[in-house]
Amino acid sequence: MVAITPAAAWSTTVCSSLPRIAVFVATLGVWLLAAALLPAVARGGVDSDLTLERYVTDGLPPRASLAQPADRAQRKGLPFAILPQVGYGPDTGGKGGVKFEGRDLFGGDTFADLNVIYAQHEQTKGTVAIGNPRFFHDFMYYATASYYRDPSKEYFGLGNNDVGPEELANYDIKRTKVGGTFAYRVLRRVALTVSAMYRESDVDPSKSTRNHPKLQAFAPTLPGVHGASSNYVAVAVVYNSRDEVVRPTRGWELIAKYLSADQALFNRDTDYSKFILDTSYTMPLVWRRQVLAVHGNTEVMFGHRSDIPFFELSSLGGDDTMRGYFPERFLGKGRMLFNAEYRLKLLDFNLRKLWDVTIDGVLFSDIGRVYEDSDDFLNHFLDHVRYSYGGGTRIGFSSGLVARIDVGFSAEEKGLVYLTFGHTF
Repeated sequence: MVAITPAAAWSTTVCSSLPRIAVFVATLGVWLLAAALLPAVARGGVDSDLTLERYVTDGLPPRASLAQPADRAQRKGLPFAILPQVGYGPDTGGKGGVKFEGRDLFGGDTFADLNVIYAQHEQTKGTVAIGNPRFFHDFMYYATASYYRDPSKEYFGLGNNDVGPEELANYDIKRTKVGGTFAYRVLRRVALTVSAMYRESDVDPSKSTRNHPKLQAFAPTLPGVHGASSNYVAVAVVYNSRDEVVRPTRGWELIAKYLSADQALFNRDTDYSKFILDTSYTMPLVWRRQVLAVHGNTEVMFGHRSDIPFFELSSLGGDDTMRGYFPERFLGKGRMLFNAEYRLKLLDFNLRKLWDVTIDGVLFSDIGRVYEDSDDFLNHFLDHVRYSYGGGTRIGFSSGLVARIDVGFSAEEKGLVYLTFGHTF
């Protein structure tokens, strides 16, 4: 079972808001009960290639920083939120961690994000990011470092395959990533970014006790089967016209990114490039309590298949792409993805004058497919398209932190539970 508990205790000053508090607690309780009863709890996947660019887009709209310099002194709530993470999963055992996110820290515009979780069976994920969306007026910077480990990661094969839902093999992966981005705001809602990232990945035989072969024995010639390291540099243009970060009700977000991890960057294990186009639109339905959000994403990789480690391929499955499938369930040299969410505000209130809290119920649908190569894309564009659906909840704090619980269903899995942070898109 997964639990989320606000860091601050309830005060007697909110006694007059007991009905709202009861709804708040009941909302959490319903989803926690679902997490306990459903057959599987999905583990998180590797961070997205758009992590840095999403920090930049959050810094663009007028309300991205909850307190502008002119009214920072008048803000009454805290500029940060802390949530503990405690739970249990059949594959992870007991687990615990903490999530911290803050904006406008130290009396200025400093942004900080910390997410750390460790499981009894050695699954580990830790990410730290710092930045400033108003560095020298129109300049922005963000830096991040992360570590990820899963000693019993599943491998399902390449392509939009019909194998599954059981994995073909298992492996132990450890990934370390360090990078940063500088951005220049060319217009109020448009920025150009330059990024660099170093990634070190170690792939070892799995420690899983399940009756599946080790990846190194199952696919000994698979690129990256023993790990790989790489550098990449990237350029991107980002646009964000959304009205806010915590609960956007209107506007566009667009990211177009080109990254290169070729041998000219002193890479011995990789030689490829990738183009990513990511766009989403949010609009109110009748009134702002109801919101429809749609999202489209496509990725195309250029390079010989033998020069792309399997864990760097475009993927589908997991909490940020297709909920209802395990992370990295489908792997290929390209992908197309479409998501839609209906969000209904259930409750909003002020929690002890520390944060304005909003709670949304969500219904979603995900559709996507990966492609092994250009021929697969041209000749089988709509063949065997995968889909998933489900529901969830969003708990947003005025500090900028959003806690998300989704329960996804697909033709393969009936009720995968995802506990994570931030909107899907």
